Amino acid sequence: MRIWIGLFILTGAIYGQDYALEESREGCYYYTNRNADFSWTGPCRDGYANGSGKIIWYRNGKVSSVFMGQVVKGKNQGIGMYSNLQTQDGYFGNWVDDEMQGQGLQYTSKGFLGGTFQNGRVDGKAFWFDGQNVYRQIWRDGKRIANR
Repeated sequence: MRIWIGLFILTGAIYGQDYALEESREGCYYYTNRNADFSWTGPCRDGYANGSGKIIWYRNGKVSSVFMGQVVKGKNQGIGMYSNLQTQDGYFGNWVDDEMQGQGLQYTSKGFLGGTFQNGRVDGKAFWFDGQNVYRQIWRDGKRIANR
């Protein structure tokens, strides 16, 4: 039986960096740490991106990453999907104040990690699927601590 022992972290994603309130091409404000030009396709309320929509980040004139889902006062809130097109990783699930929180699924080119997320990291019972096998695991603060 193969056991996956690497640490699963989204690189270049929305987590672990300072946020700044930035203005989109359309004039709606959104909290981001991407240091990139971005657009917001969705409603604007009181100057903030607000409601169901899509955020597209650009680097050197090309799409680098995308978020589709719910945004409240410029922050990801509720169900949404983030995809980093440069690193080929992402997350689908629940968001609270721009962090992965609750049930979700992270993915990379190596596989899928599903479970409960707290403060932007998988925490508790989870599963890892490598494309062939499913492994039940226990994680704490983004680190795998045991197989079940």
